[in-house]
Amino acid sequence: MTRTLLLAATLAALAALGGCARDITCPVGEAICGGACVDVASDGANCGGCGHACQGGTRCKAGACGCPTGQTLCGATCVQLTTDAANCGACGHACNSGYACGTSGGIPACVLDCQPGTTACGSSCATLTSDRLNCGACGKACVTGESCLAGACTSLQVACFSVDEVRAVEPLEPATGAAPRAAGVGPIALTSLGTDVWAAASISGSLVRLPADLAAAPTEYLLHGSDFEYVTAHAGRVLLASAGAGTVVVVDPSTGAVADEIPVGASAAENIRGIAIATGPAGDKAYVSLYGDAVSGDPSLGQKVAVLSATGLAGCGVTAQPGHCLTPIATVDVSGGADAPGLAFPGRSATLGGKVYVVLANLKKGSFGYFTDAAGPGKLAVIDPATDAVSFLSLGSGCGNPGGLAIHGQSLWVACASGGLVEVDLSGAAPTVGAVHAVPVLSPGNVAFCGDHGFVSDQYSGDVYPFDPVNPSAWPAAATTVCPVSAGPGGYAWASDVACSSRP
Repeated sequence: MTRTLLLAATLAALAALGGCARDITCPVGEAICGGACVDVASDGANCGGCGHACQGGTRCKAGACGCPTGQTLCGATCVQLTTDAANCGACGHACNSGYACGTSGGIPACVLDCQPGTTACGSSCATLTSDRLNCGACGKACVTGESCLAGACTSLQVACFSVDEVRAVEPLEPATGAAPRAAGVGPIALTSLGTDVWAAASISGSLVRLPADLAAAPTEYLLHGSDFEYVTAHAGRVLLASAGAGTVVVVDPSTGAVADEIPVGASAAENIRGIAIATGPAGDKAYVSLYGDAVSGDPSLGQKVAVLSATGLAGCGVTAQPGHCLTPIATVDVSGGADAPGLAFPGRSATLGGKVYVVLANLKKGSFGYFTDAAGPGKLAVIDPATDAVSFLSLGSGCGNPGGLAIHGQSLWVACASGGLVEVDLSGAAPTVGAVHAVPVLSPGNVAFCGDHGFVSDQYSGDVYPFDPVNPSAWPAAATTVCPVSAGPGGYAWASDVACSSRP
């Protein structure tokens, strides 16, 4: 049985026990402050203990107040010595009237004119692409949970399945985050649409909108879905994989209302896992992965990718149109991507360079009778949307049971549950599979990029590992814990998905 099925059964049983009055029980590492659970390791209002608020621009990290990366505590206030005219280069070193704090010869100094590449923001020479106090424009400051990347205040959003939250952390400093936001029961998948992040909650069957403003409350839409497993967005619509019902649910994000629900596959046991949209001269097409049943191993279930016309998706629920917003037009058999006696088990997918790439877990039965062990190296099913012809690409012997994948430039980065990340270079005439890079998490799960900063979640903890897609030699020695362990004797943590969000 997959981890998701086990967790669903456990949480459903726990939910059935609800309705009784009981004391507040907080996740491991959190404390009750003011009648609510707070993470005293990161809560700026209760840093290290209830009521201990961080002041002067300091933030809470590991239970202690400190300045953001790149800033220095001068007196009781965090300042940026490279741009602060009252503390230019050193605390207390003030610039005279008419001068701004910039650089001279690469050293912070009081200058008459700002150097090229910087902008005069009052008495500061700011680099708008990276200055968290002047990010993209003078005076636009990034808040706790955001880093300034390419001139936009950007956060990494992490779905914490076991505690029903989504947490925003800073891409440049993942240990520093904003207050967590509720995200239904069992948030399992994330996607971005505009400036908002949307979370699919597997157990509650709901969709949750998380605004770019990290202080804004989320909105939960109870869709009464069944085992949501994936969420994506296209043509102004949110698409959900309702694996329990065997349908793709199309939602109008302006209202949270279901615009359409399309049956995919012969039955719900086909097990929808991923949705990718390919655009082309003939119109948009949706590629829906049908994973199959990893418990029974019935080869007639799943092991294929359903192809649906998505040309009417933009008007779904808005303009009158006959039939469904997504229309089945073909089926791509991917069973040939498995090594005997295994099955392919297609999962998440992505599109790049006019091709659709679908990860194939390539699993066989393990010692407990379920399909959990690698039958061979993980594969990619490569589908040409022009003809729906498929070919298979091996990810190498070091990549077993691949799961998440994400695009960075002309490369596809794939998480291998066996313990690493592999880069597939798609810039040439043929894909080139690189070596597997080991990462210090138990089972790499899903991948996201915030600009040039990569992140992979752990399927068996609340950890998220940051990595540099350009320079693997600079990868850190350890992951960062983002999601806490849930309360109770059976407590666990699971960073189920990651996504990037930028605030305008």
